Amino acid sequence: MVRRESDVLILGPRATFVAVGDVVPTVEPGWVSPLYGVLVPAPVVSIAVEGVACSTFLTLIVPNDLAGGAPRAKCASGRPCDDNTTVIEVAHSTGDLDTITLDLREGSWSRIRETEAGS
Repeated sequence: MVRRESDVLILGPRATFVAVGDVVPTVEPGWVSPLYGVLVPAPVVSIAVEGVACSTFLTLIVPNDLAGGAPRAKCASGRPCDDNTTVIEVAHSTGDLDTITLDLREGSWSRIRETEAGS
């Protein structure tokens, strides 16, 4: 795991998980079922909090072959348990910026991409 300013990277064999915010993920032993009735040991990423009535975890999953590596993510506004709208900014190594708005009341989301070229 790699802690950055506003997120945590959890590196897997084929994908990287980007956990947004001040969270402490752990990797625990678990299982995956590639076929009905077949269990194969596999690591499981777990994020938990104690002593709070409400919590929302935001995670990006990106392929490891993504040019430039995993993007940086941060919660730009809103508190998922207090507000109905949360805005997440995802900064890519290309200079592109995705602004993702989550409407928790409606269960919808939108994305605006600003490219380094300005579009």
